[in-house]
Amino acid sequence: GMMGPRGYVGMDGATGPIGPGSVFYWVNGDGSGDITNTRTTPVSTGMTITVLPELETSTLQVQFFGLFQVNHNSGVVGTDNRQNNIWIQRNGVNIFQTTVGNTLSSASTTSTQTSNSGTLTLIDQPNTTSPVTYEVFFSCVDSPNDTDVITTFKNSGLFIPSLSVQEF
Repeated sequence: GMMGPRGYVGMDGATGPIGPGSVFYWVNGDGSGDITNTRTTPVSTGMTITVLPELETSTLQVQFFGLFQVNHNSGVVGTDNRQNNIWIQRNGVNIFQTTVGNTLSSASTTSTQTSNSGTLTLIDQPNTTSPVTYEVFFSCVDSPNDTDVITTFKNSGLFIPSLSVQEF
């Protein structure tokens, strides 16, 4: 969405105030298709948002929601890495990284598929009134037994991600 005076303009054009002392920015996934990553190197989800803080002392709350599908071949019955990493970058620099999902030690097969909900909230103080761009990245989690891991960021059908920033 784009910023309106002391309020918001959403992707659908809806506008409105959100209360004194705060500004809200958000963007939804465009539904253009899923993005796949087979490496531990981060790949962009395409989810970016640029904000213009009103004060150098502003606090920004960054929220992301997305769904990730992990296909995993361990080659070994009993081990199953069902995780993926999510990164948040500010102006091209990593400022936050987390791992979602879990490791299942009692898998009955060597090949599994699982879905991870990537929901995170980050409080940031960029100490600037210049434009600040946040972007979300993701990657696979490596495991010693992995022979083939594919992580897919869902941006289609019923799985539309969202990224928002609220300034306080």
